Amino acid sequence: MIPLSYRPGGNMNILLISLPEKNKDMKLEATEVLPLALYSLSSVLKCQGYEVSIIDPCEFVYLDEKENAETTCVTLIEECLEEGYDIVGFSVNTFNWGITKTVVNQISWKKNTTVVLGGLHVSVFDEYSLLTTKADIIMRGEGELTWCELVATLKNVAPLDTIKGITYKSGKNIIRNPDRGAMTIEDLEALPLPDYELLPIDNPYVEMPVESSRGCQFSCSFCSIPHRHNWRGLCEIQVIERVKHAKRHMKNIMR
Repeated sequence: MIPLSYRPGGNMNILLISLPEKNKDMKLEATEVLPLALYSLSSVLKCQGYEVSIIDPCEFVYLDEKENAETTCVTLIEECLEEGYDIVGFSVNTFNWGITKTVVNQISWKKNTTVVLGGLHVSVFDEYSLLTTKADIIMRGEGELTWCELVATLKNVAPLDTIKGITYKSGKNIIRNPDRGAMTIEDLEALPLPDYELLPIDNPYVEMPVESSRGCQFSCSFCSIPHRHNWRGLCEIQVIERVKHAKRHMKNIMR
């Protein structure tokens, strides 16, 4: 159940996490591309005045797996939770869903911490994801606007029933609010640049992603992209600014 211990007007401390995938040897797998979603969302929330920390997937990969991957991840996260966080958000895709589910269920969550899952996988399987985990809220679809509204609502101890794009636990019930429409081009262009200052100094990345558009103009039956026939391209100036921003931070990955 969503805790009601937040103080109206108080600050919110948020931890964003993306767990790595497991390879065929059941070990944590490093990727060459950093998780853009974490750093983009961090910027959005910081612009609203919230405190944000990140646990990058590579931080789990570099740990010594003395027992098993899940236990290693749980230990690191629980150590970070000692800092005190109001909201912990996990970025979930189909490839890291299994380990995320296990880790979320093994963590001893404090009752005043709200656990949020977001990403394409849980957007599709929202009710199942809540039924099978200790998570409190599922963030469906594009999350930037929904996250801002959710954090403000929790901060002010207000009802969640007006927030579009979330599914949440309420006692023994699961409530699924209406969908939130896709962000407009104006919304996308108003987003702040990714918060690459939080990127770990020691990381395996060799590529810096740049977002120039969202959605797709087609509607292939095998594709899981939620916003079909809804391609939104940023203007040239915005794309160039994002490329320059990524270039300025290439020194943080090309070591």
